[in-house]
Amino acid sequence: MPAGLLQEQEQSQILAALEASQADDGLLDKLRAHFKGSQKADHWLLVDQTTWHQSPHLSRDFDRLKQAILERHLVTFRYCSNQGIWSQRQVEPARLVLKHYRWYLYAWCRERQDFRYFKLSRIQDLQVLTQGFDSDYSHLDLPQTMSESDLTPVSLRFDDQVAYRVYDDFAGLAVKDDQGSLLVQTQLPISQDLVAYLLSYGPHVQVLAPRSLAQTVQHQIKEMWQKTQP
Repeated sequence: MPAGLLQEQEQSQILAALEASQADDGLLDKLRAHFKGSQKADHWLLVDQTTWHQSPHLSRDFDRLKQAILERHLVTFRYCSNQGIWSQRQVEPARLVLKHYRWYLYAWCRERQDFRYFKLSRIQDLQVLTQGFDSDYSHLDLPQTMSESDLTPVSLRFDDQVAYRVYDDFAGLAVKDDQGSLLVQTQLPISQDLVAYLLSYGPHVQVLAPRSLAQTVQHQIKEMWQKTQP
């Protein structure tokens, strides 16, 4: 395809999408060279998908899952649920999905006979089988991970000392009040994950609503305090 058929913005979007999907470096280099004549700059974006503490197996699993999706190979692994329960899964991988800074595998689970999202960080003992599958998921429409019915209105107040985290996690939602605190009103799934997340702020967060969430947080704090007693 002649580079001139694509506008400069479209060329940049193609390169950014391929870089974010960890496309083959050789392919990226060829496209950069192909577009070079019509692009003013091609070094404006760096997508680094690692974290400061990320283990090497996540990158290896990502590459193996990408290949399994492209070649339509079955995958098996052990998976840890939100309740901390481990189970063995055999799946037909369909997509790798980046959602809120976390990678997920979207796949047809043969055990559950339904599509499921699997967080890559909870996958252990990943194996790509030689056995393939016939289903074509290349045009699959992915649902949202949460429906409106799964979300609850939540109001939170954060101390200014943790503003850097609040702005990271609730971009565009935090509003300062007259005392300098940050107020956040949003919709979230009420779960143990949310309680653990709120507790990670220590004394710098107050749950204003719903009351049931505030009571759950208080109960967990009481249990933690009791476990510190001799």
